[in-house]
Amino acid sequence: MMEIIIDHKGTAHQQVKVGNIEGDMGEDTRLQLLQQSDGDVVLCLYNPTKGTIDSIEFCSSSGGGKYPWIAKKLREIIANFQVEL
Repeated sequence: MMEIIIDHKGTAHQQVKVGNIEGDMGEDTRLQLLQQSDGDVVLCLYNPTKGTIDSIEFCSSSGGGKYPWIAKKLREIIANFQVEL
């Protein structure tokens, strides 16, 4: 079941983690999004059955990211998850 965790809420160190996002086809692999306090977003794919994890980080434009528009869209997705609560 999907979970949303907000650490250090309301502080300069706030992080939002949306985890355990299951796919539509019953795959074992799960998706996790982590929005760091500086606006960077880490996208993780992990498979608890196989014990594997891979991640990729997208930095904000202020952090020198190559694709700040991807980080922006991922932040929008995270914000939409929070609204659904």
